[in-house]
Amino acid sequence: LLTTQLQALTSVQMGAMETVDVQALTTAQVASLSSGNVQALTTVQVGALTTTQLVALSTGNVGALSERQIVALTTAQSAALTTGQIGALSSVQVRAFETSDLQALTTAQVVALTTAQASALTTGQVQALSTAQVQALLTTQLQALTSVQVGAMETVDVQALTTAQVAGLSSGKIGRA
Repeated sequence: LLTTQLQALTSVQMGAMETVDVQALTTAQVASLSSGNVQALTTVQVGALTTTQLVALSTGNVGALSERQIVALTTAQSAALTTGQIGALSSVQVRAFETSDLQALTTAQVVALTTAQASALTTGQVQALSTAQVQALLTTQLQALTSVQVGAMETVDVQALTTAQVAGLSSGKIGRA
């Protein structure tokens, strides 16, 4: 399909594409998709995207993914998201990440989380962060966490916090850690 033909597909047509046809799309074709096209993809189609295709999505299109589509992402896909794509996710989308997908994020991707995204993490997600990911958290991200979230951190992760990170926490949050 030409890019213009792909863009002209209706939501029904987009959702009806065979997985193999979705996987055959070039990165240029994926990059040309409208947010409506992306939203029309089934969870099976989203899960079948290659990491190269996923990275080709604009930040706007990544931000348009539904919670169900986010859940459908594989761990490899989540790990491949660019820092720009991570920053474009809504708090609701970040909460939809499975803990294994969150654990696969690099420290650069963790740093790319906005304070709103950090504060939206579930206690299970916070608990699942690796020590390296916790150490990578910016002071502003840690400050955005609730005392319940800080309390959910593994002991080894709390012990690994830097002096600057601890200094940025309120006394109420330190007591929970």
